[in-house]
Amino acid sequence: MDSKPKRLFKFDSIKTKLIITMLLIASIPLVISVIINYNTSTRKAKVDAQEALLTETRYIEAEIGTIFSNTVKSLKAIATSPTTIDAITNKNQTVIDGVKKQMEQIDNEFADGNVMVVSDINGQMLIRSDNSELTNIASRSYFKDAIKGNVVVSPVLISNSTKIRSISVALPIYDASGRSVIGVIHRNYNMDDFHSLLAANTDEAFVIDNDGYLAAHAQYSISAQDEPTSFKDSPYMTTTKKEDVFISTKMETPKYVAYVKEPISGFTICNAVSVNDVISQARRSAFAILGVGLLLLIVVALVSLRLAIGFTKPIIEMDGILAQLADGRFMRTDKYINRNDEFGQMVRNSNTVMNRLEEIVTEIKASSEKVDTSSDGLSVMATQIAATTETVAEAVQEIAQGATDQALSIQRSAEHTGKITNAVENVRESASE
Repeated sequence: MDSKPKRLFKFDSIKTKLIITMLLIASIPLVISVIINYNTSTRKAKVDAQEALLTETRYIEAEIGTIFSNTVKSLKAIATSPTTIDAITNKNQTVIDGVKKQMEQIDNEFADGNVMVVSDINGQMLIRSDNSELTNIASRSYFKDAIKGNVVVSPVLISNSTKIRSISVALPIYDASGRSVIGVIHRNYNMDDFHSLLAANTDEAFVIDNDGYLAAHAQYSISAQDEPTSFKDSPYMTTTKKEDVFISTKMETPKYVAYVKEPISGFTICNAVSVNDVISQARRSAFAILGVGLLLLIVVALVSLRLAIGFTKPIIEMDGILAQLADGRFMRTDKYINRNDEFGQMVRNSNTVMNRLEEIVTEIKASSEKVDTSSDGLSVMATQIAATTETVAEAVQEIAQGATDQALSIQRSAEHTGKITNAVENVRESASE
């Protein structure tokens, strides 16, 4: 009989099954949680990115809006000044110089290097806050709109004198009665200033003027020689919404674009972020969780391995004991008897069983020896009885032979007796005659 225990295939081993089971218990929730977390993180990252992008765009719009708002206030202060009205009406040089000083003070407060200009009803410049040449601006669209009584922010223009890209904020100057326009006051802004403002606060913000052309961009400065870039067909130019976020696919990669309309100028302040960058942040978050999960999975693997070994070693030990029992050897073990769990109880019970079996077998052996001894005695007695029986048989045979001889003697005696009787009879008969 083969006493060696059958070697189990590794996938049939309890240890392997325990390890796989515990890994599955740990990994399945981990995988599900990573997938859920990735999807949730991605969705949340997209929503958060759009909200953050719109908030940042609002901030930039507020900064630019503040510039326009402060400019309009400053221009109105000069335009409504009696001194300015007198300077335009009477063209008195002393009065003009006084207005110029007021304009210089305001420029100093802005401290941006831009200038303020007062022109008469015909578009002829009367006062400049710098000492540049006085030219005629009657052909400029902002002048034409301003003399109609409107507060105007021009689209991007190329200065005839400086060849610099700029915009102008203009408003009308009324006479003392406040009913008739007698001139226009405007302030120019170099678009490089807007580029610097955008670059200082964002990565991909840009400004679209009220004609739908790119006015300034955070990533690069636009020169007067560059071809104007039109955004007239973009959603923020064709919608009535004041602000929104949408996905633009016209760029190299899909991007979220947030926009806010600036009310004074009609400019559109835009800000963009790559969709891939947003998703990559969610991926990094998911990978961080996955990394922690994998670390926990390794810990679970080590714990499950230790636990599986703790389960299987007593079983393997018991398997060896049973294999020895199959060969008729009563093997006991001192291993695991101090464990307080079911395996320890099993080993202790196994030792007890082995002790009991050994006692029973010992008793059976002792009884067998007694039976053997008794059998030997019975065999001797049977031999003796057989010998006695043979002697008896011989005696009986002798007795039987003696009885036969005796019977023959008696028969012969009877014959002789008969002969005697016959002889006596004959004698008697003879006597009677």
